[in-house]
Amino acid sequence: MPNNDILDWNDRIEDDGSGEFTILPPGEYAFKVTGFEKQHSNNSQAPMAKVTLEVEHDGELVNVFDYLVLTKKAEWKLCSFFRCLGLKKHGEPFVMQWNRVVGATGRAKLHVEKYTKKDGSTGESNKVKQYLDAPAGRASAPSAAPPPSKPVAYANHPDEDDDGLI
Repeated sequence: MPNNDILDWNDRIEDDGSGEFTILPPGEYAFKVTGFEKQHSNNSQAPMAKVTLEVEHDGELVNVFDYLVLTKKAEWKLCSFFRCLGLKKHGEPFVMQWNRVVGATGRAKLHVEKYTKKDGSTGESNKVKQYLDAPAGRASAPSAAPPPSKPVAYANHPDEDDDGLI
């Protein structure tokens, strides 16, 4: 097979994967937004942004997913997210600029949350506890993110709770 990344319909497969995700210890982390998808919440069907936050920890790139639900109840979290990226000023109205999110950088407090998997076993994932305001005057201008040169691990399962609340 000339390209190792692409499989043919009739190729033999054998890598079952470990199914393990890297869990970061609770704490403050710098991150870069490397992904943004428009989705809908499973709970309310409200519009929802799934953002991928890339964190470097101990020489490893780890992806943490967060779900930002576009509701008045979760407006505080949306404001916090955009302030963290340096795009919104505290106390001022702001039109969300999703086109400036990918490539932007910020800091967040992460914690570990336990959950029950579909098979009934217990799992753990990282969740954003709080986005930290960017220093005054700093806007993190997004730039095109080059593909990661290191393998990326995932700190939480992509289909985790999507209610946008901590």
